[in-house]
Parts: sequence; C-alpha cells; structure tokens
Amino acid sequence: MLQWYFNGSALTGETALQLTATQQGTYSVIATDSISGCSSVSDPLVFTPVGIDQLQSVISAILFPNPADKSVVVQLTSGRNVFTTVQLLDISGWLLQQKDFMLQQGSTQLPFDLTDTSKGLYLIKITQKNASKTLRLVISR
Repeated sequence: MLQWYFNGSALTGETALQLTATQQGTYSVIATDSISGCSSVSDPLVFTPVGIDQLQSVISAILFPNPADKSVVVQLTSGRNVFTTVQLLDISGWLLQQKDFMLQQGSTQLPFDLTDTSKGLYLIKITQKNASKTLRLVISR
C-alpha cells in the first residue's frame, strides 16, 4: 500500500504508484507491506516548477491588415501586465523598428507605420520574458 505526502501531510486518496506534482513543495511516499506491516519512506522530493513565467506569458497576437500597405496593427492580448518588446524585422533579421512597453492586462493595439518600408515579406517578433512569437507580415503596395 502506498500513501503520498505533501509538505508532511497525507494527500487524501493519493495511493497510486505515480503522482503528478501540482504545487511547489516537498513530496514523499510511504510504502507499507500489507503482510508484514513494514514501511519504507522515500527520500523527500522538493518540487520547484520551472518555466512557469514562460507558460503564463503565452503570447496571443494577431496582425491586421495582412497584407498591409502603409500601416499594420499588432493586437496583443494578455492575462496580466508583462514587459513586452515588439520588433519589425526584415526577412534576413535586420531590425527596422522596435517598441518596448509594459503590456497591460486585456487587449492592446500597437500600430506600426510602414510608409518608408518597401514591399516584401517581413517578420513581427514579440518577446515577453523568456517567450517569443514571430508572425509573418506581407507589405504590398
């Protein structure tokens, strides 16, 4: 028989061979032999989730119009306030424009002036903490 523990307290109903950690903390398991009654306690496992900031800053973005002519709007939607960088790059990765700002919770529209940009294929790169997303932009005149 197995019994899982979280921070020293038994997890009700958690008696399976495996447990999915859901919270930061210390997990352990006690295995008890049903015949002899002998028990063995596992070494504690300290669970610290990594990449949570990256998961929480999943980037939701759309471009319109696309194809664009004289301007394009990058619409960003966020569930929290997060520092954001939006870059307009040519297809070889050269930086043409960059906007750095604190994206507020909700939806934000960020316009880019394209009047001095030649027609062709471009990239919009959005970066938040350790996450980034790249969208293709076509400029046609």
